[in-house]
Amino acid sequence: MPLIKRTSFMRLVATWLLAWAASWAAQAQDGEGNYLHFETATALAGEAWSSEIRRVSEEPIKGMQFDVTWPEGVAFDMDAMALSPEWGAFQLSVSALGDNTYRVLVFNFAGATVPEGDVGVAQVSGTMSVDVAAGAHAVVLSDVILSNGNNENVAEDPLEVGSIVVTSAGCPADLNADGAVGSADLLLLLALFGCTENCGYIDLNGDGVVGVGDLLDFLLAFDTTCG
Repeated sequence: MPLIKRTSFMRLVATWLLAWAASWAAQAQDGEGNYLHFETATALAGEAWSSEIRRVSEEPIKGMQFDVTWPEGVAFDMDAMALSPEWGAFQLSVSALGDNTYRVLVFNFAGATVPEGDVGVAQVSGTMSVDVAAGAHAVVLSDVILSNGNNENVAEDPLEVGSIVVTSAGCPADLNADGAVGSADLLLLLALFGCTENCGYIDLNGDGVVGVGDLLDFLLAFDTTCG
């Protein structure tokens, strides 16, 4: 094996081990607390995107309100926003506040609740501007109210901020859209290794899961630049 390739491979293995440990630490925290989070999505400039806003909670929730601010260059289709099946007994209200910020209210008049756990809240979609820059564009959820069975707000800050990642055409392994396939992309892949649903753009081979096949595809592209 040539020296350059061998050095790159050893760097990859070392990064892989560190990332694997970090991903397990993150998974140990996953599911704890009460918060909303945006599932990171991917899109090409000028094309459509779709994702989901999810709720994590340690107790049943009977209603919620939150503001979502979409990054510059993102068009949000307010009329297409729809509640996930778990919220079938609830109603959805979405209103524009300005500056690409929208207020969302999820409520019901029957006292119904959605059990604790990590469940989808709503499907969201839209389009990207043709001149939006490549990279991760944060989607901000703010002023979150999660009402429990006692009408108490139990909302906390999310563990991480979701984003819409604008990628380069023909370079799917560049997961953070920085123009190269490297260690930072490996961290993103390993953080969702084992995912079996809603895996998004980390599912490189499109088979519905993040597994060995995606890792092999990533290794083939590792240490390359995207042009």
